[in-house]
Amino acid sequence: MDTNSDGRREPHRNWHIYSLGAHLPEYGFRGEDADALMELRGLPVTQGVQMLVADLGHGQVLGGVLKTVVDKHRGMLEDLGRQLSWERRSRRYHAALADWNAQPDAVQQGRWRQLAMTARQRALVQITADLLDIAIPPGLDRGTAADWLERHGANLAYRGEK
Repeated sequence: MDTNSDGRREPHRNWHIYSLGAHLPEYGFRGEDADALMELRGLPVTQGVQMLVADLGHGQVLGGVLKTVVDKHRGMLEDLGRQLSWERRSRRYHAALADWNAQPDAVQQGRWRQLAMTARQRALVQITADLLDIAIPPGLDRGTAADWLERHGANLAYRGEK
């Protein structure tokens, strides 16, 4: 379990280790292995079985073989796992966007647009303007900030998991 600078345990720092299953940490898996394991699960069955069989030792249990495969192919598996995760979040985002665009004008153009920008919007506007080296328009409210971010390709909230 990860600890902070004082040596106290901080279980929330290993939040994604729980996706590994209860027994995998016994074989040396840590939270950092989640992306690689995600891709290992996403490989075609024949390729996954070939990788497992190639590293299968006599009397070795599956957890140990999985750890060997992940360690041996970590770079490739992590890259593909991150891509798989991004694609899943992208699909979820675009489905939510399509649902939002199908809403009646009363929802899309509702009173929320006149509210002050959220802290996250303000931060995203600042980062976007810095990256694109453009000026931030004055007087943005929540609606005009959302429009501005969308026009500049920065309103992609893929991280929201449900």
